[in-house]
Amino acid sequence: MMFKLITGRKWLRKSVRAKKQKREEDKISGLPDEVLLSILSLLSMKEAARTSVLARRWRKVWTFIPNLDFDPSQVFRSLALKERRKILGARDNKMLVDKYIDWVNLALEAYQGYSVDEFRVQFDLDEKHSCHIDKWVYFAFEKKVKRLVMEFQEYSMATYNKKLYSFPPLCDTTFKSRRSLTALELIGVNISGCVVEYLIASCPSLRQLSVEYSDSMVGLKVSGESLCLEYLKLAYCDNLRSIYISAANLLSFEYRGLGAKITFANVPKLVELSFRGNYSEYIIRNFPHLSNFASQLVTLKLAVPQLEEKVKRRKFPLLAHLNNFELKVYGREFETLLAFAPLIEAAPSLVRFALDNAIALEKIIIAPMDSYRMGRCPFVDDKSKEIQIIKEQVMKLKYEFSLGDKLILRNFW
Repeated sequence: MMFKLITGRKWLRKSVRAKKQKREEDKISGLPDEVLLSILSLLSMKEAARTSVLARRWRKVWTFIPNLDFDPSQVFRSLALKERRKILGARDNKMLVDKYIDWVNLALEAYQGYSVDEFRVQFDLDEKHSCHIDKWVYFAFEKKVKRLVMEFQEYSMATYNKKLYSFPPLCDTTFKSRRSLTALELIGVNISGCVVEYLIASCPSLRQLSVEYSDSMVGLKVSGESLCLEYLKLAYCDNLRSIYISAANLLSFEYRGLGAKITFANVPKLVELSFRGNYSEYIIRNFPHLSNFASQLVTLKLAVPQLEEKVKRRKFPLLAHLNNFELKVYGREFETLLAFAPLIEAAPSLVRFALDNAIALEKIIIAPMDSYRMGRCPFVDDKSKEIQIIKEQVMKLKYEFSLGDKLILRNFW
């Protein structure tokens, strides 16, 4: 039997070649930190943290990622969690909450980044966990957070019995660190109108604000000459009674809830309105009070919980630029939608009309222009080309969905 002896020099060359090959195979570790962070930003928090075991180079890279999204589905199987929590006892339920809190706390202790683009926490947390959540809020602002999302109802079982977490009143000493905030979204978080107004005033870069399910908000005044606020959403704040809006840069406003008194004082750029709940009925009955900016609206979305028993024909201000109208109606079998006809007639530029919650389609009538108006219209030639295009699109829909005599076309030539 013969043995091949490998000398020390040959072994050394072989070892060097192996290391060189390994370096070539791990070219990704040689990329700049900025590139590695961009890659890790595409992963979930849990996946990013797992990269720390790949090599020494990766050990702490994840602690600099700009997006901190503490999605509970990364720790628990979200679909199974919702089912399990129906039968879990209070002790096991507390165990899941504690596990989530520990995960967030450990991650924040390890974090070494100088700033955070997005900080998101969402779980079934409430007032009992304020000592932890307050620290998370201050951590986010200290890291010059741009987008802060706190959602404490996603996995909630009995939210009506728990006391909501209250957003802390931030002191003036953290003013500079709040200048970077561009978006704030609070769901299942108590925040008063005064705290919201203070945040709006002390966050000059704030462009998006959304507050849902807050019990402590009674009145809100959104006002200021230097406001950058472009999007405002207020939903299901049952104690909210009055809203005053004077925001020169506001583009979109969404309200869901009861009939609060809403005053639009100065909204020259407002082009999108969305109402859901009892306030939708109020808007329809009192639409004329929006006449000061109705002509600039481009999108209108209404969700009406019930129809009026007696249809009253109302006058609506001219909606000259409205091209997108979405209507959700929760009506019964013999109720009529005729109350909305004048609203549609007031929008001569309407391009898209979406009607939801129709139980059974009976008939659609499309009449772009009556013959009397066409005979007197000075730009009938231009309109005829546009109407022919509409007709072709409508006919495609008719055959695609087999509408048959349910679709009636009038004044097409």
